Amino acid sequence: MIRAILRWYLTIAALAPGLSSSPSPSDPSPSAASHCLQPFVPENGHVIFAEPGPYPIGTVARYSCAVGFERLGPEERRCGLDGRWRGRSPVCVVDVARGRPFDVPEANETRRWPLPVGECAETRAAFIIDLAAPSQIQAVQIGLGKASNRLDQVELFQDTGEVCKCGDETPPHLTANATNTLLTMECACTRVVRIRVTARGRLQLCTLKVFASDAVSPWQCGLSDSPSLEHLGVYEGACYSASRIKADWARAARACADGTNGGTLPMRQDDAAMNFLATTLEGLRDPAPFYWIGVVSDMNEWRYADGAPVGPIEMHFGDKVHAATDGEAILVSQPKFCTSPGVGEAGRVSFSSHSYAVGTTSFYECEEGYELEGNSQRMCGAGGKWSGSIPGCRLVDCGSPPPFDGHVHLLNKTTLFGSMVEYECARGFRPIGGSPLRSCGPDGAWSAPPPLCARVDCGRPSSVANGNVHFTTTNLNSTAVHECGQGYRLIGHDTIYCSERGVWEPVSPVCYDVSTLREMQSGSGEANALLVIAAVALLILLVVIVIRHARSPSFSFDSKPHPPPPSDMSMGAASAGVIYAQAGNIRPMMNQVDNTVYYAASVPLTQLEVPPQLLQLQQLPNGNIHITLPMGRPITRPGLPQFNQPTVSPTDSQMKYSFEHEPIYDVPPAMDTVMQMDEEGMVFD
Repeated sequence: MIRAILRWYLTIAALAPGLSSSPSPSDPSPSAASHCLQPFVPENGHVIFAEPGPYPIGTVARYSCAVGFERLGPEERRCGLDGRWRGRSPVCVVDVARGRPFDVPEANETRRWPLPVGECAETRAAFIIDLAAPSQIQAVQIGLGKASNRLDQVELFQDTGEVCKCGDETPPHLTANATNTLLTMECACTRVVRIRVTARGRLQLCTLKVFASDAVSPWQCGLSDSPSLEHLGVYEGACYSASRIKADWARAARACADGTNGGTLPMRQDDAAMNFLATTLEGLRDPAPFYWIGVVSDMNEWRYADGAPVGPIEMHFGDKVHAATDGEAILVSQPKFCTSPGVGEAGRVSFSSHSYAVGTTSFYECEEGYELEGNSQRMCGAGGKWSGSIPGCRLVDCGSPPPFDGHVHLLNKTTLFGSMVEYECARGFRPIGGSPLRSCGPDGAWSAPPPLCARVDCGRPSSVANGNVHFTTTNLNSTAVHECGQGYRLIGHDTIYCSERGVWEPVSPVCYDVSTLREMQSGSGEANALLVIAAVALLILLVVIVIRHARSPSFSFDSKPHPPPPSDMSMGAASAGVIYAQAGNIRPMMNQVDNTVYYAASVPLTQLEVPPQLLQLQQLPNGNIHITLPMGRPITRPGLPQFNQPTVSPTDSQMKYSFEHEPIYDVPPAMDTVMQMDEEGMVFD
């Protein structure tokens, strides 16, 4: 037993950080969830995490129960994307039907649960099981044999005489063919003292377990592991055991009081307690002829061990036995520990001592933004049970926002902790004094009072240099009209409006004098023309290269240079407005390959078409084509000749220069012309 208590204490020590640390929400705040808070932990149960809270999305909570309790429900729960724990939490229970007797009328015998493996009890009436003490039943588990008819109903009788039914009145999935199939029916019945199971005809019952959550486990009694001590059970907060050591009455009384178990011989037992003892002792495998209790007789009258006289002799006392006779004794003691008190969702619990010893106080509180429902303290009582019940934690509710002369929008559709509201003033008014948003705080109050609303007033519109502005009002939808003085032109909108934002929209215009405007138009026109020419040139260049050479058999997406086109390429059908430059026209310098296109610099360059051998094409992994263009370099040329027909080129190989109005063609040098470099730059001889 000491080893069991040590195991239990180590388990609690490992769980304590999880119970009192920052946890994960079952009622998450309306904001986007990034974690969960503390999940619900049932009484007598524990939960283990891989890391301390708050618990990230996907965290698994593993449940276990205290020694002597078994888990009813899932072992694991997972933190979901919405900040809620998936699934239901389990409960930790004790089978209170274990060891209890029941009658089999047809066999005229009394049997006890559980039955030996492979055996079933059969009747055409009903099986009735009396529990040792009123219990809070969470579920009943039943297993039928092959010869059984369909299960009819399971009735739970309370000590008040009322009947509480467990599960469906006619469970459809547990029939005579459901051998070795266990049906677990959930219940919610308090102070149950008797259970009756019936079937539609023949009832063959192989398994019966009755799970109670308010029972006390034998290990809570803290009894030693001595083989001479046999635990009988816990009844009404008292632990009963049978000592196998034979002694007379006086020595048995001293052994109970002086031993490590700290008990006494049972005294002042009512009929229910004596009936519990009698039925329990009858169920022992090798019961003794008699057991000493805390009552002794001097052959004249019965007295308790403390000397107080006993009333009329009760039948449970049995025959008179001389006090000097050696016999076994009944030991009664009080539980020494409670189990885990449990904790609600989004809650925390701490303790007044390092163990759950009798007298320990548990203190409950909630995470920020939650308020406690129930008692904040519970105490481990002398019966091994915690007082009260597990308090809950619910989100703080700030209630409806204060009255406001306008519109209030609940952005999260709730008024709980973390919710946001937005205030909107009536049309023609706007909020002043900061943001129109308010949030529900952890203290249950909105973060600030509603904003104040002031009538929209855009103020006097800004004046315009060299012009005038005319307006009558400055409130919502008012207009202001601008006009420029003589000799000035208005650039922008002449009419502006006072908007709901309290500003004039669109922006005010400006007034330019005509002469300055003409200069700006002239300068900007030339600059814009150059920019447009350059952009169009690059675009046409790429299109022409791809289309023209895609049709050529020698065109490929290879990065290697292609052979030059034939020297007799005809340019007669070339499109106008393009500069044509063939590599054969310009000789390489210093016997090196020249990837430079030379052109005359006497006029601005518009468009350029080059032969494919001067291009580098490479296909990229994404399917696009990387094109490396040759370098263009201007050269100094003599004066350009003029032609009578400026739209027709007189030569096959030509350079075309396009001015704003008429094209001018330049005849390239002959094939045998040699380029030479002098100190002043590149010239043709």
